[in-house]
Amino acid sequence: MRAWQTNPSIGPETSRFSRRYFTTAAIVIGAISAATVYANFPFTNLCNCPDGDDKCAVDVSQMYSNVTLLSGERLESVETSAVALKFCNQAKVGFPQDPEHQGFDYVWMTKSQEKLTTIYGWISFVLLVLFAAGLFGHRVTTFL
Repeated sequence: MRAWQTNPSIGPETSRFSRRYFTTAAIVIGAISAATVYANFPFTNLCNCPDGDDKCAVDVSQMYSNVTLLSGERLESVETSAVALKFCNQAKVGFPQDPEHQGFDYVWMTKSQEKLTTIYGWISFVLLVLFAAGLFGHRVTTFL
């Protein structure tokens, strides 16, 4: 086969760059994003009201009498109940993600979510530090 022009001299530089910088940065950004999403779950900005809070002292239960269900069954009385909720700012979770940022008044995380948020937060921080050290450390060693 005839080549009318010379082939461009492309070596493995593109794949090395992608492996060293792009793929590693994507993994670090993915870890930080996953930790942030887990820390902010369930994204409702609602917290259970603590006992004795006057701002949440709302009677959320109601009583209904002579209720007819869709099946035709008739009930003498039905009492509804719900949990009183209050707005809480879930956007306060900083970096690294830590359950201490959610505040003490209104807590939306469960104990297991607090534990895993701490683990995910510090793992994402360590990955970021290792990425920065690898990125800048490699340049420093080649400069020296």
